[in-house]
Amino acid sequence: MKSELGKKLRSVNKQRVIRKSKKQIEDESLLTPMQKLCWDNYVNPKSPTFSNATASARSAGFAPTYARTVMTRDWWKARLLKVNLLGKSERVLDKVLSIVDTMDKQGQERADLLRVQVDAAKHVTKTLGKDEGWSERTEMTGADGNPIVILPASLIEKFGLGE
Repeated sequence: MKSELGKKLRSVNKQRVIRKSKKQIEDESLLTPMQKLCWDNYVNPKSPTFSNATASARSAGFAPTYARTVMTRDWWKARLLKVNLLGKSERVLDKVLSIVDTMDKQGQERADLLRVQVDAAKHVTKTLGKDEGWSERTEMTGADGNPIVILPASLIEKFGLGE
């Protein structure tokens, strides 16, 4: 079953060989189906090839020579970088949000520390809390809160409003 899937995916990949930029490679949605399957096998603790890059690549259908060097490929390194950066960011956010002593030596609140904590908390709620109902609302209004008036270009030119 897995070898049949691998053969089908390999034939699909041979048909569309495209040079990609590093930015495109970083985007998971642009991974080929074989690359995605390989990565998923590698990071899934329930996979028999969990944390074994070569075995994960082989089970996804890559050739043995490619599988042995899969960790040197740009798409693999980009995925690892993304995972590592996310982990570092989470540790920093946890550290910032855990700051308890925000007083200086004179007993005054340190506004800079509080500002950092508030910004970090906003970031966490906007990104991680969006499924729990936290969201950011942006309203667009005209001058003094009035509605935005949209005029056709012909009227703007006719009455000289664009100046």
